[in-house]
Amino acid sequence: MCDINIDLHVVPLLFKITLNNTTIFEFITNESSNKVSFDIPNIERKHSMKFILSGKTDCHTILDDGNVIKSSQVSINNIAFGGIDIRDILLSNKHLFMYTHDKNGYGEMTTEPFNFCMGYNGTAEFKFSSPVLPWLLELT
Repeated sequence: MCDINIDLHVVPLLFKITLNNTTIFEFITNESSNKVSFDIPNIERKHSMKFILSGKTDCHTILDDGNVIKSSQVSINNIAFGGIDIRDILLSNKHLFMYTHDKNGYGEMTTEPFNFCMGYNGTAEFKFSSPVLPWLLELT
């Protein structure tokens, strides 16, 4: 019999969601799935929801001859308002959901339409209005 000992160093990522600058979800993880749910008052108001990723370092990416083999990231698989999945609406109205990052220090600060995947430390900001149903109807 042979003992095998392995020391692991895991570098966590911090993922946070804010609504109008108030944190509504915060999670430190390497890999996991979560469902986040909250209510928005049905009063007339403009909102800013931010998805913030931080803590990603070179240790979170595995390269082979300069090609990315595996990289930690956060994927937003569903965004639904009142049971209505709005991902397609957001993809059609790219200006509503923008991602600001600097490629983890390897590029200039840039803001681009968000494709529902956060691979760099940065902020994806989604702007919308309530009541939500009239806002959604305006977009479709």
